[in-house]
Amino acid sequence: MSAQKNRFGLSRTISAEIKRSVRQACGFGCVICGSSIIDYEHVDPEFSEATEHCAKCIALLCPTCHGYVTRGVWSKQKVKEALASPKCRQTGFSFGSWDFGMNHPSIQFGGLTLRSCIVPVLVQQTPLFAIQRPEVEGGPFRLSANFCNSNGNLILQIQDNEWQASSDSWDVEFSGGAITIRERRGQQCLRLKADPPYGLVVERLDMLLLGKRFIGSPTQLEVIAPNRKMTFTGTIADECVVGLALM
Repeated sequence: MSAQKNRFGLSRTISAEIKRSVRQACGFGCVICGSSIIDYEHVDPEFSEATEHCAKCIALLCPTCHGYVTRGVWSKQKVKEALASPKCRQTGFSFGSWDFGMNHPSIQFGGLTLRSCIVPVLVQQTPLFAIQRPEVEGGPFRLSANFCNSNGNLILQIQDNEWQASSDSWDVEFSGGAITIRERRGQQCLRLKADPPYGLVVERLDMLLLGKRFIGSPTQLEVIAPNRKMTFTGTIADECVVGLALM
């Protein structure tokens, strides 16, 4: 039998719908530690004995925790217990971190390119992004940011390069160096992609923040405020204290 199928002919390929159901049940991170870098692990029954992909029988495990299980250091019982009370459902978030290196990170924010800005975007005296110098010589620059959904609820927070994604979202998917957060089926409110070690790219955005609506695509950013609409395409801010200030 092929390594891609078990003795019942079940393929290792899990449908997108089942994967989403597993992510939602687990809180979008490893059931043991909460990391957003995950594998899909059949728990009961194990994949070798499974005749179908059942979301209730699959857990999210990060590569480290998965390695402990597959090498027999941790038992499947430990995973079953964690699946009954996933770490992310306890803490309210899954987590990860970015690699920015020793150079000032740049931000691609829809139609805006923001380079070497201490506060790339400021909204009514509140930084949407903020960048601090390394704490120690040879250390990384530190980026912090906050993102909300279209209702103004906080969905992703970055603090000194470490991010937390809310487990209250409809769907959070981390794949290929990108975080995609959906409010509902077919509606992305945020897609944020890493460009290590140079910075971050906000590819999609539908956010309400302090009374302003932000609609972002790979080439354009619209900011809609009462009685005013601003569109940014191909705009560059370089070596500014504040790249974009919205009052």
